[in-house]
Amino acid sequence: MWLAMKNSRKRGDAGYILKIVPIGPSAPKELRFSKFGFLALLVGVFIFVASGIVSTVAYMKSNIDKRRLSSLEQENRELRNALALIQTKIDSLGMIVDSLARENVSLKVMAGIVDSSALMVVDDKISLASDLRGVGGNAPVKGHEEVEGEINRLLNLAKKERILMAHVADTIKSRQRYFDHVPSILPTFGTFTSGFGYRRDPFTGRIKMHEGLDIAGPIGTPVYATADGVVVKAEWHHGYGKLVEIDHGYGYHTRYGHLSQIYVHVGQKVRRGQKIGAMGNTGRSTGPHLHYEVRVGGVPQNPIKYILPEKQIVD
Repeated sequence: MWLAMKNSRKRGDAGYILKIVPIGPSAPKELRFSKFGFLALLVGVFIFVASGIVSTVAYMKSNIDKRRLSSLEQENRELRNALALIQTKIDSLGMIVDSLARENVSLKVMAGIVDSSALMVVDDKISLASDLRGVGGNAPVKGHEEVEGEINRLLNLAKKERILMAHVADTIKSRQRYFDHVPSILPTFGTFTSGFGYRRDPFTGRIKMHEGLDIAGPIGTPVYATADGVVVKAEWHHGYGKLVEIDHGYGYHTRYGHLSQIYVHVGQKVRRGQKIGAMGNTGRSTGPHLHYEVRVGGVPQNPIKYILPEKQIVD
């Protein structure tokens, strides 16, 4: 079938003929339209075609929107699940960081960074700063801004703790160096024969200040440095006989007199427990012993106060 259209101007009237010619033996058919009717037909056809196009586009758009909405809903579920997992991890991390911050308070106090009166304040700050508790369960998922805020809090707290703990480590190391240079062990083994203080001089019989501690024992008994330091004297000295003097820094000096042997030299660095000589009977002495002195700022101190009972001599 094919369609043909032509103008009809018979008898002076204006119009259109729509001729339908079938493919086959059937006779052609003609449909006559006035000018207005033909225009109405065209408008109707246009509306029909336009409606079909609009319906098709709307249907396709609806399907696309549905697929997009489904995709967005799936993506939203995945994002919420991911956010919930991140929140759970942040909760756990938050409790760990807060716990470490509280536990490190004692170290800070030992290092002198925080005094005991500030403990509650520091602890309260840490407690109030953490608002993430109760990991797991059906707790509502926090929003992006809340999670970001907690991350920033943890980063700031971790940064602060790192700086403080670095200071704590430096302070402890500094104090350890200090303690390493404080005399604190027995300088030798033997019998205490004379203590620090006033006594009757064994040679003159007069009352005189004894500025050290006498420890008697066999000649050759090892004598040890009682702290880290530098040898400033390793020589014969009137009254002391063979003498070793060590500068430990921080104002501390120790002296080891009446030695039979000296194993160190001036300028040599020594460590606590290092063998520096041997007990003897040199100088102004009535028998084999070690005369041991501790001086702080040049002032003689009672060595007993600087001998810790739990300290052992290390050879």
